[in-house]
Amino acid sequence: TPIQDEADFEAKKAKAIALCQRRIDATIHLYGDGHITRPEYEQRIEQSERELSLWKTRTSDKQKITIELTKVKELISQTAFLWHHSSDEDKHGLAETIFDYIVYDLDARQIVGYKLKAWAERYMILRGGIYEEYKDEDYKGTNVTPTRFELVYSP
Repeated sequence: TPIQDEADFEAKKAKAIALCQRRIDATIHLYGDGHITRPEYEQRIEQSERELSLWKTRTSDKQKITIELTKVKELISQTAFLWHHSSDEDKHGLAETIFDYIVYDLDARQIVGYKLKAWAERYMILRGGIYEEYKDEDYKGTNVTPTRFELVYSP
């Protein structure tokens, strides 16, 4: 289960960090007692500290996904705010940061196709959530019909 996998990862991480600390302590004692040379001491300390640093900064897949989704959610919130407070030219620029292209049917006055940028494909599905009460109306003073961004993760 994912919860068990997360617990297993954290236990493995704690065990590896403790092992690195013990290696550093053992190397200090070996050098202090004259059992290893200065170059060997420096090499062992450097290797153990590098491994320790890697383990301390290592995160589980779940943690990585959570961090990524949080960043994307913040980006979408900022984009939505900017959209409602920007000129048409700025809105065009915002759309270009999210989409490779958008196909707009002038006769039907609606988006009929789009391609998300590679970074966005992993996280978002754009849905034309047009609500009946807004049909054929401007949304909050703009020419934009209501849409909804949903954050998703698909490996």
